[in-house]
Order: sequence, then structure tokens, then C-alpha cells
Amino acid sequence: MLVGVRGKSLLLIFDQDGVIKERIILSEKDFSFGAEMKPKTWHMVLPLDENSVILEIKPGPYNPSDVVEFAQWAPEENDKGIVNFIKWAEVAQVNDKYN
Repeated sequence: MLVGVRGKSLLLIFDQDGVIKERIILSEKDFSFGAEMKPKTWHMVLPLDENSVILEIKPGPYNPSDVVEFAQWAPEENDKGIVNFIKWAEVAQVNDKYN
């Protein structure tokens, strides 16, 4: 579960092939301040405000190795292509897929 605590954040939910299935703005000031997903759902969160804060709640126990899994269609954390991926994600819509 993700909850927008402060500011605005963009939540993108993907299918297994990297197609956007949901695009949700999380904001404490709007009606869409939270979203619940099934475990192992591919997703990303982008802050839209400088001081955005989200709360992520997952079933335990916490396993740090679960946090570093990347989808095969997405660039890894320090990959050179991550900048382009983030720029794409900021404007991508439902049913879009990153090339």
C-alpha cells in the first residue's frame, strides 16, 4: 500500500510486460491519497513536488533483497538509460510501454 503523506507523487502500475495499467496521482489534498496493490506488482513512484513524502506498507518480514528486483523491461538503478526512463514515465499514460 502507498499513501501520499505530503505533496504530490505519481504512481505508475505496470503489467508483466511493462505496459502501464494505472496512473494515479497521490496527494493528501486530493481524493486519491492512497493505493493498494497485490504483492509483486511492478510499480514506480515519482515525486511531483519538491517535498513529497509517501508511506509504503508491505507485509513482513522485511527482506532487503526484495527491494532491489528490477523488471526485465526497465533500466536498473544506476543504468545510463534511467534518465530517459524517468522522463518517459512523467508523461506516460495508461497503455503506454517504454521502448
